[in-house]
Amino acid sequence: MQTLKIEMIHDVVCSWCHIGHQNISRALERVSNEVSAEIHYLPFQLNPDMGPLGVDIAKYLWQRNQWSIAEVMAYRKNLLEKTKEVGVTIDFSKRTRYYNTANAHRLILAAENLGLQRQIHQALLQAYHVEGENISDIDVLVKTAEKIGFDKNRVSQAIGSTVINQQLKALEERVRLYSVKSVPAFIFNGSRFVSGSHSADYFEQLIRSEFLHKELNKELNKEPDKRLGKERNEELINAQTKENDPCPM
Repeated sequence: MQTLKIEMIHDVVCSWCHIGHQNISRALERVSNEVSAEIHYLPFQLNPDMGPLGVDIAKYLWQRNQWSIAEVMAYRKNLLEKTKEVGVTIDFSKRTRYYNTANAHRLILAAENLGLQRQIHQALLQAYHVEGENISDIDVLVKTAEKIGFDKNRVSQAIGSTVINQQLKALEERVRLYSVKSVPAFIFNGSRFVSGSHSADYFEQLIRSEFLHKELNKELNKEPDKRLGKERNEELINAQTKENDPCPM
């Protein structure tokens, strides 16, 4: 079985990160008999200077993008169509504000040390996108963490930990090496960089063509099928052009 390490560059409040995470997860389910994969999360704060109470979403998009209410609603309609297509939920009746996510990223990092990173990440997506919680608030983080069996004392320790902060800064520095312009983005096996939320089909094709097929060719000591490689590469490029949506959040 082929092993695969996937590092997802993300922010918890990013709608397209939520969608991209679902798509990569679905792709991995399709190749689960052939690939043993691990997903790790690299922090990318969209609002590092935002205050603890956050900002109203419509106000934020007007200030940052000069979007009118009509443009915000059109964007939201498109976004909800995509969430329905991929099978995730964003409840805009509750999710009305953007928040600073520094504490959420600290918690995710602390959870990784306990083998609970994916669980806490999923719990944070639920808390923010579905329940509209203020995930910069420590009490909210404690409540969210307790749902997956994460001790509440560890949450406070993680938020104030010098070691966690140093680890977080190191990960942020690594992300900067990739000159990331938008999220989500993915790093496969430490080298292959892919930007965008894409589709489950896209990620499945990428994994098969760039990891499974290459490994099979090595095992068989054969030259790769150049015709298939060219066609597959064209498919991936077309998919990326079509589906790589930036994240205004």
